[in-house]
Amino acid sequence: MLIELSVANFRSFRDRVTLSLEAEPRISERDKSVDERNVAHTPDGDLLRVVGIYDNNPQMVGRMLDGVGIRSMAQLEHDAARELPDIAVLTVPAEHAQAVADRVVAAGIRAIMNFAPAPLHVPPTVTVKSVNMALELEGLAYALVRRDAGEPPR
Repeated sequence: MLIELSVANFRSFRDRVTLSLEAEPRISERDKSVDERNVAHTPDGDLLRVVGIYDNNPQMVGRMLDGVGIRSMAQLEHDAARELPDIAVLTVPAEHAQAVADRVVAAGIRAIMNFAPAPLHVPPTVTVKSVNMALELEGLAYALVRRDAGEPPR
């Protein structure tokens, strides 16, 4: 089962980035907007279920990543209709982000976590959370400087 996914030195990611799929404790019990089908209950805690990993690169399609097969982007709409995922995570170059987001929205996915360094334009029925890795790393660097200077954490 995929618990974390790390990417480094790949397309728009220069530095290592890790996406954790650990759900908050009993997230599906607190938040009824989370479909129970998308949470795997394990002895070690709740995990968000991964439907698939998609890529356009024929050399990547068919490979396994932490036990999850990499599928062709051509399968996205078919798989989404069958498996009904709630969230898509975009880790594509900026120039492809909007086109991929359009396909995700057309497939009926209701939320997008966007790691691409580009703004997305989606209908109001779709929620987008964009993560700017440069700003996140800047915040961490600032926290380290404050800590090293003896300042209390905020």
